[in-house]
Amino acid sequence: MSFRSVFIAVVIAFALIVAAFLINRARPKIETDQPSADLVRASGKMRRVSRAHSISVVHEYEMSLHARKGVNCLDCHQPAAGQNKEDHHGFVISTALTAGNCRSCHENIYQQFLHSRHAARAWAAIYGEKSLTPEQVNFSETYQPGGTRRPPHPFVQGEGASAMTSGCEQCHSVGKPNADGTIGNCTACHTRHTSSVRIARLPSTCAQCHMGPDHSQIEIYEESKHGVMFQAQEHLLNLDAPPKSLTTRDMFVPTCATCHIERHRWRRHHPRSFGAIVLLSGERTLRSLTYSAPFAAPLAYTGLGFLIIMNRMVVRAPWNGQSGCCCWRWEVSSATLSLA
Repeated sequence: MSFRSVFIAVVIAFALIVAAFLINRARPKIETDQPSADLVRASGKMRRVSRAHSISVVHEYEMSLHARKGVNCLDCHQPAAGQNKEDHHGFVISTALTAGNCRSCHENIYQQFLHSRHAARAWAAIYGEKSLTPEQVNFSETYQPGGTRRPPHPFVQGEGASAMTSGCEQCHSVGKPNADGTIGNCTACHTRHTSSVRIARLPSTCAQCHMGPDHSQIEIYEESKHGVMFQAQEHLLNLDAPPKSLTTRDMFVPTCATCHIERHRWRRHHPRSFGAIVLLSGERTLRSLTYSAPFAAPLAYTGLGFLIIMNRMVVRAPWNGQSGCCCWRWEVSSATLSLA
């Protein structure tokens, strides 16, 4: 065999090896980085099937944090306990996803959600306690007293089931009890496949339900200074910031979530809510303060602790009748400090 033939064979073999490396490099990381053959098969095959039938679903998934962290389709779509199953192109998946699928990775967040007004209380506002189990009612009443143990709304009888399904349920299903024993659906705020914290923080997401003449919160917000500032400076906000590291540097313009949400515990305003907002903002700001000025952190946390104590002792006094003046009293033991 001549040198020329050997040289050509070596060049061709080397070119094939390089081409194979380049092709493998172009493959999605979710296919190449998984140690399990079953996971590679699931993520690869299911995405090809979905791309053929619904390319927008795959596109949304590829933009998500789940995709960047290697969470594949089957991780979310595999049946949880108590869910119905179906065959889907050779894979056994859940017929309908609920919070039961999300809680397998986000149990702490799911528990926070159960404490909120968006959980059982939202569904009970339509159908009352009869649509919930006694355990779900008792748990909700512990944290949202008076909102779940109640009869169905008069609209249910007056308007009929079809009107409830196409009307009220479209929003109140955020707290709908599921057949697997869980409550709610996370995609009501975080959207399917993108699973985006950014979308959940947008005022327009809250506006899907909190709008109209009977609950016009979004109209009020958009006409306020906060709403005007958000429209003008949204592109400057870091709405994708991870919750654990989120500070006022990321979201320096208040949104609905800034004031009404402490993690996933939705709340309404009450006499102590201003203190809760200050505490929440202060906690986030202190994280960056501790990093940039460690010597100031102990003093800052001492002040925050004092604010917590004062916030718990605040008592609102009646209007004193003077123009532009309102009385507040902080009662500390037997001493009373009056501010007019």
